[in-house]
Amino acid sequence: MPLKLSHRTPIAVGGHRMIYAHPHNDSLVLKVPKPEFRQRTQAAQSFWRRHFDRFKYYNDTAREAIEHIACFAANEARPPFLQRFYGFLETDLGLASVSGAERDGDGNYAMNFTQLIKQGKFDKKVRAAFEDFAVAFVASDVVVGDLRPDNMVYSHDSETNRMRFVLIDGVGDKNGIKLCSYFRFYNRMSKRKRIKFLRKQINCLLAQNAGAKNEVGRVDDRAMSSMTS
Repeated sequence: MPLKLSHRTPIAVGGHRMIYAHPHNDSLVLKVPKPEFRQRTQAAQSFWRRHFDRFKYYNDTAREAIEHIACFAANEARPPFLQRFYGFLETDLGLASVSGAERDGDGNYAMNFTQLIKQGKFDKKVRAAFEDFAVAFVASDVVVGDLRPDNMVYSHDSETNRMRFVLIDGVGDKNGIKLCSYFRFYNRMSKRKRIKFLRKQINCLLAQNAGAKNEVGRVDDRAMSSMTS
């Protein structure tokens, strides 16, 4: 029997998917396509998508799964900044991907970058964690199609007892010609550009929330100077 989620309230809603707490395991979350995204995808598909796109509104789910497989194929390990992936589960809202629940040091669901800044919690420790993420992200072989503040959460790592940023969405190659997947140098170059644009987004959020108690000013690319090769 498919797991029933339709009577439950999602804990978060993204651009394409809704995230639910697993009803029987609080260490897991379930991601399912939003009904409106499913309808919009079906209604607005081009001829090519209608006839050749096998994943349709499950493209985000498929890309995420493929990227996790690629990580293990390359290194038999998941990079620490990537949310754990546990497989799939049938629900009454469609096929759900099963991921690890990211939480803060108090056991609450981890806040994303936007929430941190809006609540005035972007301090020196958070900035240092972001710089660690940026370096590890660019140095890795992980391919990301959408890197933005809402796709990153500030989470507690129980293994190291440290806070770090984790990607919870936007993972995988969205391009038709998958240059980032095929060529490592192209992927690194693409990710440097994504980090640079992410810094601009963070600075905009800091400017918009100038009245909040964020301790650190603008972020720049100085910490990434060693990643130019």
